[in-house]
Amino acid sequence: MPLNLLPLIDAAFIGLIAGWAGWLSFRGMVPWGFGSDFLQTTLSVGLVSALLIGGEQAVTALWHEGRPRKAGRRFLSAGAVGLAVPMVAAVLYQLLGEWAGLARHAPEILLRLLWWAIYAVALAAARGIAVNAPRAACQMFMGLAPALILAGLTADMVLFPRGAWILGSLVIGLAASLGPALSLELLKEAWLEEAVSTGWPVQYRLESEEFLGGADDECDLSLEEGPGQWFVIGERDGVHVLECLEDTPVSFVGGRYRYRPLVDGDVMRLGDRNIIYRNRYARSRDALPEAAG
Repeated sequence: MPLNLLPLIDAAFIGLIAGWAGWLSFRGMVPWGFGSDFLQTTLSVGLVSALLIGGEQAVTALWHEGRPRKAGRRFLSAGAVGLAVPMVAAVLYQLLGEWAGLARHAPEILLRLLWWAIYAVALAAARGIAVNAPRAACQMFMGLAPALILAGLTADMVLFPRGAWILGSLVIGLAASLGPALSLELLKEAWLEEAVSTGWPVQYRLESEEFLGGADDECDLSLEEGPGQWFVIGERDGVHVLECLEDTPVSFVGGRYRYRPLVDGDVMRLGDRNIIYRNRYARSRDALPEAAG
């Protein structure tokens, strides 16, 4: 299936905002440094990470669904995790450097490499916790680690020594957002996308154990009409199954169902929106022991 550039555009915007905020918070000190700037560095790491993790969870609700309250709640809940986990990682890195004597004996480039690797682990873990999907955290790390290490070392060794503070911060922000976005896009297995005639469709990855759809802001897919919490999509024996939580069935091309195993290409008619189920490794409905209908 072709690469959808919409998530990458969203990620680039979030990364630029996070990088710019990082530059503002680091002004007057060594960017992404520790030592005497440890406290300020830790706070700045938390700020940048909260914007990255919270922004990634809020952007679809804000830009593509037009639901600022939902976006705000998602930003706060995911951003809190993004704030806490990397800050703890920064503290552990500092303690490791002092306890093991790395700060006194290890080469500077090794210390910086270690920091960016630890930061990549912390960001991936924070996103996994935020979306309750450990597998998604692993997929994110595969793109995040090389992008962040390369960008971080480039900023440390080339940009910051030359006084390019804002450029270095923007490069780090973009790497921390685009790297995992590309990895998640390439490695995604199942998702919902809105049928569009032109452009890139808005997509909702099926990462967590349950994906909720309905008119409420609490839903992963918020609709303009229909029951508040209309249906849930879960995975059973490797097959995604849609199950209605209300008496109102969901309309598909070919019928209306309250319970239905999904296969790649199924089209749900939700009000005036047509939502397509996609799966790179789709299995037949016949694989399930009981039929849906």
